Amino acid sequence: MANTHRERLTNIQILLTKY
Repeated sequence: MANTHRERLTNIQILLTKY
């Protein structure tokens, strides 16, 4: 599990897309 800024931004985008 990498905690990188880019990965975090991608996770946020995925969450937003889910909604």
